[in-house]
Amino acid sequence: MAQGSTNAALSPWNVVALDTFQTPERTQASQWRRSWRAATTWMIGKEASERQAKQESELRALPEVKL
Repeated sequence: MAQGSTNAALSPWNVVALDTFQTPERTQASQWRRSWRAATTWMIGKEASERQAKQESELRALPEVKL
């Protein structure tokens, strides 16, 4: 019996009641991430994240790339 309780204490998993369960998108960490992403998108603009890092011609010139 002592072995079972020790394993349960070391386990990263635990049983929670259904009404207290939170899905990962509702955790505080994910809320902060979402808020931070929204703030940077608002300040920098959405186009900044959609810009190409390199032009297609530069990518085609790389020897290990096949487009």
